[in-house]
Amino acid sequence: MQESLNLKLNRIGVENPWFVFGVPYSGALSAWFRFKFPHLTCGSLASSAVVLAVYNYSEFDQQIGESAGAKCKAALQETTQLVEERLASNKKAVKTLFGAAGLEIDGDFLYILADAAAIAFKYGNPD
Repeated sequence: MQESLNLKLNRIGVENPWFVFGVPYSGALSAWFRFKFPHLTCGSLASSAVVLAVYNYSEFDQQIGESAGAKCKAALQETTQLVEERLASNKKAVKTLFGAAGLEIDGDFLYILADAAAIAFKYGNPD
């Protein structure tokens, strides 16, 4: 098997049994690794991998808004605005309220807060 694969890929004399794999994010990494270093692997399995990177993927947020419905979307937006305002005046108190006092970077805190709601809708648990 190894010989036939190496012959097919024009890699005669190469001893390389490594096969990389992963699912979602690690799958994307395995595909990119195979693409970047084909001489180091004999193959890759990228299950459920997103291999086309999209900068500023606003469609994800749009879909979450549609899945939430107008009333819930408005409540999420209002909550986000209130949290951002409170962060500006008293970071420690707001982060403590959410059990996240250890997060020093405001962006990390806001990401976790937004992601918690988004993931619920993404995986079918809007309640």
